[in-house]
Amino acid sequence: MEAVKIQDTETLRKIFSTERTIVLIGQSACGKETQAKILLEMFQKYSPEDFQKLYLETGGLFRQNIPKYSDYMRQKLADINDAGGLQSPAFGITQWTGAVLEQWQGKGHILIDGSPRSEEEARSMFSMYTDCIGREMTVFHIKVSDEVAEERMVRRNLELLSEGKVPRKDSATPESRKRKLSFYHEHVRDAVLFLEEIGVCVHKIDGEKTVEEISEEILLKLL
Repeated sequence: MEAVKIQDTETLRKIFSTERTIVLIGQSACGKETQAKILLEMFQKYSPEDFQKLYLETGGLFRQNIPKYSDYMRQKLADINDAGGLQSPAFGITQWTGAVLEQWQGKGHILIDGSPRSEEEARSMFSMYTDCIGREMTVFHIKVSDEVAEERMVRRNLELLSEGKVPRKDSATPESRKRKLSFYHEHVRDAVLFLEEIGVCVHKIDGEKTVEEISEEILLKLL
């Protein structure tokens, strides 16, 4: 998946020899997960061996932690998620904060995929990384139109069905997809605006370009 034009080893090692805290943010189906996978591969290949590579993806942390919760809370959280609703910002904050407290060893890269999803979460994230562990965040806001996002959500579920897998409930109907799009406009954009206002480096990336072009643009911004 290492689909970029910057291919000389020296340049790539230069990019990833600097400790990074990278945040990928955007609405559903904008391509965050794909770019996260590419970056993780590059972390492994081009970073110093003693660098930790900590990957924080809220959905993955949720799936990892949910067996620890009570039956009542598991059902409550599942109902909100299936309806495309907004989990309490406190819930998202506890997911990645807990992972940082348990896993971060103090040296290397941190990659955050899909958070923050609200201004409240953005405030907590900035405080954690800047004030607590002394890291500057580089944010990539991957932008796509609502039409493209919805088309990709539909295609993603069709692909899951063709593979014999269960489609995602939170984007299985026109109503649920509309809720996810509204969620981005009503909450995620506020997180981005807050980060911009306090001076965090936020790069706007055209998520409708090819995977290769997006990867290239992210790398160029990191040079």
